[in-house]
Amino acid sequence: MENQERLQDYELSANQWQRWLFSAESVLKASYFLQKIHDEAFEKIKSAGPGGGTAPHGFGLDQQSRYFKGKSLELYLKCLFIKSGKLITNGRGTLTLKTHNLVDLASKVSFKLSLEETNTLNKLSDAVTFWGTYPVPLKHKKWRQNVPGMGGIQPVYVWSEADENNFSAVLERVQRLVGPLTF
Repeated sequence: MENQERLQDYELSANQWQRWLFSAESVLKASYFLQKIHDEAFEKIKSAGPGGGTAPHGFGLDQQSRYFKGKSLELYLKCLFIKSGKLITNGRGTLTLKTHNLVDLASKVSFKLSLEETNTLNKLSDAVTFWGTYPVPLKHKKWRQNVPGMGGIQPVYVWSEADENNFSAVLERVQRLVGPLTF
């Protein structure tokens, strides 16, 4: 493939919303699979009782599950960006929408978020750049951020049932806007 051919193919491929949707759905399935493995391991820990031994295989995969949840929303939102008629490249073979910030991406596609959903998407943005990939964030300001109502040493990250519900609500609305994968 000649360089000009490669450039044209790249520009065409990068701006096909179907590619982004297929990736979003694949990554979302991976998140559910990892969460299931984590949940099964957690149940083993709970049933073992005090002094139950070592953590079973799969315990702790909830962090990577959230990484993939965040990544799937990023891909869905970038799909919406392309479906709205915007290009995700600069015409010279470079991706221009380079962000993992889900709140910014939602804004770029005029996707409305409640305050609670914004807070959850901020956590998922951190999951994509930290929780699911590195043992510490890239900057100390993201380390053990204050959790309202919690004193003392703060947890590395907090994910609640409300966050899970917010994620599900945003995901459902985004999927409805994107529509099914068609070719």
